[in-house]
Amino acid sequence: MVEWHGVVRRGVPSVSNHTRAVLEALFVTFLWSSSYVFIKVGLADTPALTFAGLRYALAAVVLLPLFVRRGHHRAVRRADSSKWALLVGVGLLPYAVTQGAQFVALEYLDAATVSLVLTFTPVVVALGGITAFAERPTFRQWVGLGILSVGVPLYFRPWAGPLGSIFGSAVMVLGLFGNAGGSLLGRRVKDLIEFAREEGFQFVAESSAETEKVGRRKYLSLTEAGENTLRAYQYLV
Repeated sequence: MVEWHGVVRRGVPSVSNHTRAVLEALFVTFLWSSSYVFIKVGLADTPALTFAGLRYALAAVVLLPLFVRRGHHRAVRRADSSKWALLVGVGLLPYAVTQGAQFVALEYLDAATVSLVLTFTPVVVALGGITAFAERPTFRQWVGLGILSVGVPLYFRPWAGPLGSIFGSAVMVLGLFGNAGGSLLGRRVKDLIEFAREEGFQFVAESSAETEKVGRRKYLSLTEAGENTLRAYQYLV
């Protein structure tokens, strides 16, 4: 992943660390949100799982040389089986499951709807954190979660979409739980291996899973991708 922290630090050197972190979050939010639109463009001529698999396989190819160059592969190689299981899980849940589900859901739902379903992630993470880590959200956090839980359903009412919308929503709910599960697993991985190490490994694990899906379903190869997909890749990767 590109080190946006350094980019923002050089661009706005006079702001506080907190303000800089907020700016970084806003920048990533912009990239993340706009990517939904470009994914919709690519889905016009490329199947969803092919698109997702190629995207993250390419990301793995880009990150793997940096991963090896910095010597992180040696630390991962020394990891025991429990750490490997955590690393693979963190790679599969937020990337193979969540991203795969998002790409599929975008074939049936509007980009805004897919993004809105994913905003429930903090609610699921908070509930999971209570069970897994005995973490208790603060009063302000509970208020925020309550507002989110009440406000988001209003977007779907009245709602009587076609069968495709129901299927897309079900797939996106699966992606929601995959994203939340990845966040909870990420808390455990953080205590074991540095983020930079596991970030590079996540893309490799995810791309392998997506490639296996593509092989089973006999989806398009990269050379068969349409012009819309290639234009979308220029922005997404």
